[in-house]
Amino acid sequence: MICYDCRGKDPFWILSLFANLSLEAGERLSLLFEESEVLRYGYASFIDLAQLHFLRFLTPTCQGKEVTLFFEKLDTAASFHN
Repeated sequence: MICYDCRGKDPFWILSLFANLSLEAGERLSLLFEESEVLRYGYASFIDLAQLHFLRFLTPTCQGKEVTLFFEKLDTAASFHN
C-alpha cells in the first residue's frame, strides 16, 4: 500500500499526485487528511478523481480529526473500462 500524508496540501498538489500515480492492478493507495479538509473538498471530488484514474474508492476511516481515504487500482485489462 502506498501512503501519503495530504494534511495541509493544496488542491493542485493533490491533483498532481493523482495525475502522476503509477499503480498496478489491485495496488492500494491511502491518503491522510484533516477532517475539515475532506469536508471542504467534499467526498464527491475524491470519487470523481478515483473514476478518472481507474481507481475504486474504498471505505474511509476516521480517527479523531483525521480521515484516511483508501483507493484500489482497477484491472483495466479485465474490465469494461478498456
